[in-house]
Amino acid sequence: MLRKIFKQKRYFKNIYKNQKGITGLETAIILIAFVVVAAVFAYTVLSAGLFSTQKSQEAVYNSLAETQATLEIKGAVLYVADSKFSDKGDDLATFVGAGANATNTLETVIVREGMGSIKAVATGAAANGDVMTVSAQGGMVVAAGDTVTFWAKTDGILNASFALHTTSALNLGVDRVALNAATSDWRLYSLTVTVPGTMFYGVVATGACANETYYIDDIEANNVSLWTSTATWTPYASKIILTMSLATGGQAVDFTGMTDSDANGLFNEPNKTNKIVVNYNDAYTHLADVAWSGAFIGNNNGDEMLDPGEKIKMTISLTAVNATTYIVDSNHQFTLEVKSPVGAILSLQRTMPARLYAIGNLN
Repeated sequence: MLRKIFKQKRYFKNIYKNQKGITGLETAIILIAFVVVAAVFAYTVLSAGLFSTQKSQEAVYNSLAETQATLEIKGAVLYVADSKFSDKGDDLATFVGAGANATNTLETVIVREGMGSIKAVATGAAANGDVMTVSAQGGMVVAAGDTVTFWAKTDGILNASFALHTTSALNLGVDRVALNAATSDWRLYSLTVTVPGTMFYGVVATGACANETYYIDDIEANNVSLWTSTATWTPYASKIILTMSLATGGQAVDFTGMTDSDANGLFNEPNKTNKIVVNYNDAYTHLADVAWSGAFIGNNNGDEMLDPGEKIKMTISLTAVNATTYIVDSNHQFTLEVKSPVGAILSLQRTMPARLYAIGNLN
């Protein structure tokens, strides 16, 4: 029995000979390694996810900023109409004497408007058909049906007429109106054009004139301020006026402007400073960077930035448009695009009314 027990001991001893076990420290090291690797992997996955989410958020916000309107129109969109031709009479160089039949001077006291009028005095030798005064060069472009208006006053019965002609030979002019009213007050005269073209304009004697004095001022073709439903008018819009403010949540916009130094109605000067760009489009033409000016109205902080709560009156010139074949006249449809550095384009389409007054509402 004892021998059997010793044999079993030797047997078990042989079983566990050269065998190694795993200690607790080694287990801990392996566990920590797995945890570290998992943490690094998790951090990498989370970082990539957060970065992707951030970029997606930025893309959404930038898209919203570009699609949301930064600017909006407050109130009416107005047009300002001009006469087709206007010679206020302040510049004597455009209205000179012809021959020795009259003397012409610039009158600065007796005026209808502005700083002066044309004063002409017949020398006593003027006879029927003599041209007493005429514009220095043809400049009034008129069409058949246009209405020419002017103001005149005399110191006596004047045997003369205001005339239009395509040459300086006004005595041949078909379109004329008699200056036959002796009045100490200014009187409005008008005539309807039958012969179109680029006209000379002035005064021609219709009888013997001896030392009469007459004054002429404010010569205009299609004067919108005197517009009536019985006349044929083709005035045109010279500018568009609108009031701008920031849309809700819009960012401040830089309205730093610049000067249209050549007065051609476009910002085509070198070294531009305007941040706001205005484009004009219609069925006939496209003009980029149309000239504009801005003036803050109401409460503002005095800088060139349009901030929340501020308003700016924007005046857009149509000079460059009217220099083309098709002027902005009655029933003319056009589109203005106001482009700011940030935000969507503000586009407004309007149609001029059938009858234009000196100023009108396009809303």
